[in-house]
Amino acid sequence: MLKEFLRPYFPDANGLNVFDLEFDLGTVAKRKQYVQLASAMAVKVRQAKAQNVLVTISNHTDEASGDLFLGELCHKNVAATFMNCLLSPFASETPGAMLYLLACGSIVQKSESFEALRNSVARSVLAFDAERLQPLLTWPFLVQVTEAVFIEGHSVEAAIPNALARSIRLGQHSGLRVMTLCPTSSATRKVLNTTSYFWSHHDYCPWGNNLPLQCPQCGTAQKWSRDKYSKNTYVFRCRFHKCGWDTLTRNFAKPPVSYEFKKPAGVEILEQGKGTQSAWLKESLRPKVLNIGVELD
Repeated sequence: MLKEFLRPYFPDANGLNVFDLEFDLGTVAKRKQYVQLASAMAVKVRQAKAQNVLVTISNHTDEASGDLFLGELCHKNVAATFMNCLLSPFASETPGAMLYLLACGSIVQKSESFEALRNSVARSVLAFDAERLQPLLTWPFLVQVTEAVFIEGHSVEAAIPNALARSIRLGQHSGLRVMTLCPTSSATRKVLNTTSYFWSHHDYCPWGNNLPLQCPQCGTAQKWSRDKYSKNTYVFRCRFHKCGWDTLTRNFAKPPVSYEFKKPAGVEILEQGKGTQSAWLKESLRPKVLNIGVELD
């Protein structure tokens, strides 16, 4: 879809070069084969003398570890942290590239896999945190970001809020992690900035927390009752009049289920796309410093 969107901007036959490469790294032999194919593709990328490089990786993740799937070994799917192996043949191209990672959200939700991703970051990385990501829902957002950055020349940091403002359906499905290298980074010392974006709705997703569709106590499926909102804190309770009722004792054994959500510290409400009941939220995570072979948090 991105290829078809970008093509009219590059009428020259050599203006837009697209390379596709499937990978299966489940065995040593398969990894060697991948390195050969990827190295040959890297030569073609260099020969194209591209001013901008966009990398898109689509893969599944292991829900328990957050690792991407390597491929198959003995007819079983194998997952491991392998971003460096995947990108190493393109080492001379990726430092200035932008990476779209279309994988389920455990890769950014699990600390070890997320740190591995941050360590292998290109110039900019966009990843999503939905438990079971549906890439189709990300495309309208990615098209807008691609146009703003590669065609109009905006920075990633400036493009993201405006693209999110027109991507409410994405917010109902997934949040976003954006990793960018600080301009002060050098070849020996890289400073990585990470920003988390997530959607909030007064009644369904207060401060980015999804309310359950069904009450865990009484089992009813209905809209939660918002009891109050005070000092950036929402309080919800189950509205079923017999929530907590014990049929044996014919008395209320427990109070109705309630939830309290406070605004997280350091969270900013984006004005772009802000509505009467919903908005995108932004949280800047602690910068990460990468030295040669050494990680300093």
